[in-house]
Amino acid sequence: MDRLMELRAFIAVAKLKSFRKAAESLDMSCSTISRAVSDLETRTSMRLFNRTTRNVSLTVAALEYYDRCVSILAQLDEAESHMLCETKQAIGTLNLSVHPMVAAGELVRLLDGYRKLAPLVSVNIKMSDKRADFAVDTYDVAIAPRETIATASVISRPLLKCSRILVATPAYLRMHGEICYPGELAKHTMLCTPDFSIDADRKLDMFNGARRVQVAHVTTICANELAARQFALAGLGVALLPTQIVEDDCVEGRLEPVLRDWQIDKSETNLCLTYPSRHFMPLRTRVFIDHAVQLMRASTELPSSPDHIEFRLRSPTVAPGDVARLRSTEAFQIY
Repeated sequence: MDRLMELRAFIAVAKLKSFRKAAESLDMSCSTISRAVSDLETRTSMRLFNRTTRNVSLTVAALEYYDRCVSILAQLDEAESHMLCETKQAIGTLNLSVHPMVAAGELVRLLDGYRKLAPLVSVNIKMSDKRADFAVDTYDVAIAPRETIATASVISRPLLKCSRILVATPAYLRMHGEICYPGELAKHTMLCTPDFSIDADRKLDMFNGARRVQVAHVTTICANELAARQFALAGLGVALLPTQIVEDDCVEGRLEPVLRDWQIDKSETNLCLTYPSRHFMPLRTRVFIDHAVQLMRASTELPSSPDHIEFRLRSPTVAPGDVARLRSTEAFQIY
């Protein structure tokens, strides 16, 4: 018989001082309860009850055992009750792994909306560009490029197809001159991120429609998105960054797009919402996932269809000509 059932039978008999009443309380037969107690006595090598025709009582040796069993089952019942409650109410702690590619403004909006939907949930956030491993780490959800997820058996929902643009500060471009052709990048330091690394030959492939150019001898500084943006703002070079990371900087004039009509080969990245399983998911996690998907879709300005939506830079202070030139690199897509 199941050991847990044996313990429940033992506790019921001890509390009710009757095998018959214990059987009724557990909806079992008297023979089943008797066998459970007998099996427990055999395994513990201890007589648990003093039995007479009128009375059933614990033996002295079983008193301490009884107290420990009651405590263990109480903790187990409490844990099961808490777990059940988590499937019906958004409570507890949500652990998030967020890639630096996620723009700070987007993360703020995401958390602000989630707090309104689940005010009883605490949120722990780890910003990291390292590979997230759900088999080792204690994350509930990761927002990151799919290729940075180490665990294979997970659910990944593509949120954004993020393109990248080349940017530099106006002061940097004034000092070093405007960059009019891809080959001129060889004279500059490229600030890039670990998920987009230039090959060992230090060559950079770029294209403009059918035109393709390979830039040789590119010098790079490689850092995560947050650091690369700061390096760009400090004027250390020309940065290749996700559009949403530098959107506000371009709108407010801190950074300027470089080579607007050209794109970097293989520079697009899919940003995904990843979690271990759809089954037995706490409500707090389900609410967050649904909110994240809805928020991304609601933030789009030009919806075209349920499975393909294009999100464009808001640019109220950018000149119309600049917006037109940005068109080839400014968009990222939700699928």
